[in-house]
Amino acid sequence: MNLPVMTGPQLPAVLRLPAAATISSGRLMAITGWSRQRLHNYRERHGFPRAELIDGASKMWTRTVAAWFAQNGTIVEWL
Repeated sequence: MNLPVMTGPQLPAVLRLPAAATISSGRLMAITGWSRQRLHNYRERHGFPRAELIDGASKMWTRTVAAWFAQNGTIVEWL
């Protein structure tokens, strides 16, 4: 039996992100349906943006996240 070989990240075809300047990991996980482990794996294996301390909270720049998804074939729509 031949199984398909999965290469690279398996991403949504379309992703709707809030037009806010930053996004938390929790919010991103809720939008994508990813678990904390999957988010960690994307960071370690596929260069997904890491959270940084922004205004006293651990967040990511939404445009950086959107750019990563777009570079990996996902259409990004803004809410």
